[in-house]
Amino acid sequence: MNELRLESATWEGDGRTVDFLDFVIDDQSLFDWIRWCSEDPDPSARNQRVTPFSRTLPAKARKAAHRRLILRDPPDVDGRWTSVYVCPLCGDLGCGAVAVEVVGAGDRIRWDSVVKVGAMGPPRVLTPGPFEFEQAAYLDALVSALAM
Repeated sequence: MNELRLESATWEGDGRTVDFLDFVIDDQSLFDWIRWCSEDPDPSARNQRVTPFSRTLPAKARKAAHRRLILRDPPDVDGRWTSVYVCPLCGDLGCGAVAVEVVGAGDRIRWDSVVKVGAMGPPRVLTPGPFEFEQAAYLDALVSALAM
């Protein structure tokens, strides 16, 4: 069983700084992992995304992301995946995103696949996961996202 928590993090790029809540799974930042595994040879181009839990994005967008992650609303990427990292400036999926397939399984929540999506081409599967969380702990971890 994996453990999820949200922690404060900062994205810097394009002369801007964006604070957000990052997903930390088993003491490993998912943001850092995705940045590390990027195939782009330019480190400044790696993981140009933040979670939807940033004050730069409207409160309505943060609440919608939370509802998708707790399976109250349908996924926002191809009807299958839920965005977990979006454009830090506008949150638009057209700018590219990282998404997960969120599956409820009894008293557990699974993130079955992690994919990178963009305006061009099909989603590309990344290698972290799958992750499985105890449902009550998962929901508790995500409550902090609403406090922003």
